[in-house]
Amino acid sequence: MSRFFSKPLFWIFTILAIFIIAFFYFSVKADYADDIPIERDLPSQVNFNLRSQLKSADFNNIKSSFPYKIYLDSTNLNDILSLSLDLALMDSLSPHNEMLNQETLSIALTEKLEERIKQGFEQYNPDSLIRMIQWAEKFNAYAGIDPAHTTLFQVIYNHWFNFASNTLRTYYETDNSLMYNYKFHYIYDRIKEKQFITPIKATNFEKVINNMLRNKWSYLFNKFWNATGNLYKSVVFFLVLIIIFPYIYILKQYR
Repeated sequence: MSRFFSKPLFWIFTILAIFIIAFFYFSVKADYADDIPIERDLPSQVNFNLRSQLKSADFNNIKSSFPYKIYLDSTNLNDILSLSLDLALMDSLSPHNEMLNQETLSIALTEKLEERIKQGFEQYNPDSLIRMIQWAEKFNAYAGIDPAHTTLFQVIYNHWFNFASNTLRTYYETDNSLMYNYKFHYIYDRIKEKQFITPIKATNFEKVINNMLRNKWSYLFNKFWNATGNLYKSVVFFLVLIIIFPYIYILKQYR
């Protein structure tokens, strides 16, 4: 018996069994829901009078005196026209502090907004994260069509995609089996598409299981064929023959 345990064939079968068990375990546990949230239509414009809220503001120290809470409670964050008008108003009230005004609004739409909503992302909530990405990526488009406010829009865009990346990493560190969920990979791909860091280093084992769950058999075969030597291919081929031979034998007996 001890000789059998020392033979390579035993360990090959053991590794194969682990892969099969892991595949069935994660295939049952994985969430295949692919109902990606549809981008929401922009709500109607909110009647918010920022001018009245800035009457007592100190524009030389606007970052400290800006009414962040009231602003986030009342303004329409989905309406780029409203944001542009708010910034134009601040510039008219303090024409020599245009960059400072942009910095103040960027604080409102990044740090202050994050403080308000970050608790909702402490637990795995892919739909909320997807909606946040949909909202944030619009600012990248705004940056391209409004050169005067490019810095403001780019800062907001970068902040929230970095937030999405860090949140996804936290989810993975808490439960690495989440990487087998469809929406998790959807978010991962969206972040990667925008060329932001995706700090999730899956092991080779996790990559194989994930591709099996995604039915990427041709991809796996291609990786196997191009990344292994002839000896390894021969062993796997021999192992496959051992597995399928009993089925061939049974079929022949009943013909």
